[in-house]
Amino acid sequence: GHNDFLAFVRLYGTKFRRLHEHKRRLASALAHEAMQQRDTILSGARSTDGRRLRALKQQDEEEYLRLVQETKNERLLHIIRKTEEFMTFLGNKIRADGPPTAQEPSSTTTSNSNTNNVLSELSY
Repeated sequence: GHNDFLAFVRLYGTKFRRLHEHKRRLASALAHEAMQQRDTILSGARSTDGRRLRALKQQDEEEYLRLVQETKNERLLHIIRKTEEFMTFLGNKIRADGPPTAQEPSSTTTSNSNTNNVLSELSY
């Protein structure tokens, strides 16, 4: 009766303790694995960021764009696209207007307002 009940409680307590020790070890191992994976991902991102910065410093436009596209950095891609649009607009405007002359001071004001309009259109 009573001794059997006590033996059952002791056995249950032992199994309960072992089960939770196992769960704790498993959770610890999973946390360790997750941290290793995070570190691997971060080091890869740092490596890509470093390569991208080197390409930028070396003015290697093709490599820089490839790395930006590879990392799918939408913010940088958007800025690059908008910069290209503005540079194209500016080049076309310069070609159409020709070089400025000293006799045309009023056209500069009009040209500046047109440029400001385009800048506001290109902004996001």
